Amino acid sequence: MKKKTASSHKAGGMKQGVIVNRMGLYSLFALILAGAGCAAASGELYRTVREPADVRITGTIETPALRECSGLARSACSLDLFWTHNDSGDDPLLYLIDLQGRLRSTLRVRDAKAKDWEDLASGEFDGKTWLFVADIGDNKLKRKHVRIYVLEDPCGVEGALDRKECSLWYALRFQYEDGAHNAEALGVDPMNGDLYLVTKTAIGSCGVYRLSASSWREQPGEMQTARRVATLPWSRVTAMDIAPDGLRALVLTRTSGYEYERKPDESWAQAFAGKPDKINLPHREQGEAVCYDMGRRLILASESEQVLSPIWVVNLDGKTDAVSAENE
Repeated sequence: MKKKTASSHKAGGMKQGVIVNRMGLYSLFALILAGAGCAAASGELYRTVREPADVRITGTIETPALRECSGLARSACSLDLFWTHNDSGDDPLLYLIDLQGRLRSTLRVRDAKAKDWEDLASGEFDGKTWLFVADIGDNKLKRKHVRIYVLEDPCGVEGALDRKECSLWYALRFQYEDGAHNAEALGVDPMNGDLYLVTKTAIGSCGVYRLSASSWREQPGEMQTARRVATLPWSRVTAMDIAPDGLRALVLTRTSGYEYERKPDESWAQAFAGKPDKINLPHREQGEAVCYDMGRRLILASESEQVLSPIWVVNLDGKTDAVSAENE
């Protein structure tokens, strides 16, 4: 009886092992199928994956005061000069740098506060170049309202670079129509001056919100409301920019860039409803700054207190006439 029982136990154990092994195989097969499904789903989120024609580091930001480069915008000074700023914790300061990372000027924005500056944009309207400083960080979702500071590019204001101070033209106060959001991405439409913000989420999708040009050009004074116009399937969005031609927008995440294109007769709401091209970008320690130059290049910088930030020039289509070759 004992032998039979032992044999019976052994047989039962073998059957149990076979069942367990089969269940393991079924689970593995299910995981493979799920992974394939996720890969297919992610592949359907963009039209294609594009490799840049050229990627190069043109310099390194070594200025001790500029350790958390959190925004980047074209300047009116020169094709190879750009405005940037630190993340939260700094004074309301703008830094003018070149493509080699050298500091050219530091200016204080009078009457502005730097609660949590996250991005920077520029655009030309009414014959002037304007800067838009996005004080929109809200990690704890507790701010009653956030701000975008609007000022004329100091490069176009006589004596501003010498005075080391620039005047604020308007402080745009606004709320989102559906409650507080954390955001780190701002772009301005060069066609009409509308402002677009992309929220930052830890997982899942993010929202695109619009503020009409009248919210800053008319200096209305009262609180404005940012309206949701699109939903994008990206998380951890850290920056954005709209190209000078108004037909391309780059949405930056920690790992990739997604370039949306719109037709001349489309709105950005329609363009963001379409599929972008995924751009493979160089690894950055904490990439939170991007802007287009005047052509088909992206300028990238990084936010990190631990390392010096390189300046990357990413050539999207092989043309090299937009940025001065002197700095390359």
